[in-house]
Amino acid sequence: MKLKEKIDQWVMSLNENIHFQAIKMTYVDIIPFLLGLGIVYLIDRLIKFSFLQSLFLIVCLIYVVLINVLYAIHYTSLKQSNKRILILFSILLSFVFVYTNVIGDTLNITLPLLLINMIGIELIDRISKIQIKIKYLPEAVVQYFVQLIPVLAAFVYLIFCTYLKNYYLPSLMLLSQYLLQFFSSIVGCLLIVVLTCYFWYCGIHGVSIIGTLIRPFWTQMLMVNFINVLLNVPMTYIVTEGFFQWYVWIGGSGATLGLAILCRYFAKSRNLKKLGQESLFSGLFNINEQILFGLPIIQNEGMKIPFFAGPAIQAIITYFCMYYGVIPKTFLIAPWVCPSLIGSFWASGGYWIVLVYGLILIVISIIIYLPFFIKYDHKLLKNEMKGN
Repeated sequence: MKLKEKIDQWVMSLNENIHFQAIKMTYVDIIPFLLGLGIVYLIDRLIKFSFLQSLFLIVCLIYVVLINVLYAIHYTSLKQSNKRILILFSILLSFVFVYTNVIGDTLNITLPLLLINMIGIELIDRISKIQIKIKYLPEAVVQYFVQLIPVLAAFVYLIFCTYLKNYYLPSLMLLSQYLLQFFSSIVGCLLIVVLTCYFWYCGIHGVSIIGTLIRPFWTQMLMVNFINVLLNVPMTYIVTEGFFQWYVWIGGSGATLGLAILCRYFAKSRNLKKLGQESLFSGLFNINEQILFGLPIIQNEGMKIPFFAGPAIQAIITYFCMYYGVIPKTFLIAPWVCPSLIGSFWASGGYWIVLVYGLILIVISIIIYLPFFIKYDHKLLKNEMKGN
């Protein structure tokens, strides 16, 4: 079986997985909360009232509870399970773990707690589907006790997890920290760039697949950075989702805004001129399906090198600019519909330097795509002249 066919099968099975779908929808639904935090922060910064700083613990608590409850809601909707029991279980589990945990570690238990919640929900859901029949008891009595079984299972699981958490929770938290550090490293960053571009090159929505798998870690990094800003301490993580969205994927996956500009203003072939006119405006908003499938870049050997190299080079430059403090790290989530320059300005908390840096990245994108664009444009022009 070819690699492309194996990848297609894996993506198909992943998209059909209930847990994958529930996680995906959970982190989509948490966006309004994060956007709201960002808007309140920007207003708070403008009036210098320091309102959020005094509420950082409440912000952490709401975030942890929301993640787990949203997962329970989406899981029960997808599997048609008992919503009341599983949602109440998630709420109780979240509050118990937050209450019994060290205050400073409230945010750090988010990912381990989500894993514990996922396992608990799956177990309780399976137990709730057990059918028991007792010949000598009335059906109503049997059904009453059957309905109590998942409730009992939820309490047993909760007590078990709480009583033994000092044995397993530190290890889960340590594993979570290692994964966060890896995904925020230059190696993890480039791995995500390569995998995303490879999926796109194969005709699969790379951001949808890779983004869904990594987004829990990106969101965690963003929240840690946000709390650090509230507490006036240096931000911890570089490679949040905003890092990719506003500095790497300028113009969309593959950093194709430079290519759209070249097509719009410098193309000689009719096809690329028309494509540039149609794709440039959407490219300003990081939407580039017209470029990916219309040029096309998908399965196009002539554009493979810049499609991979462009975002990789911009990721490396941006990583070290943030590492050495040339530009600020991202700690706010900006609406995805923002143009890339506005998005980077928002995500950085309103620093003007990122606008200048964004323009530099666009120039770099143009330079990277230029020789490949010239060659491809010349090829299309030659074919058009032969056709005429």
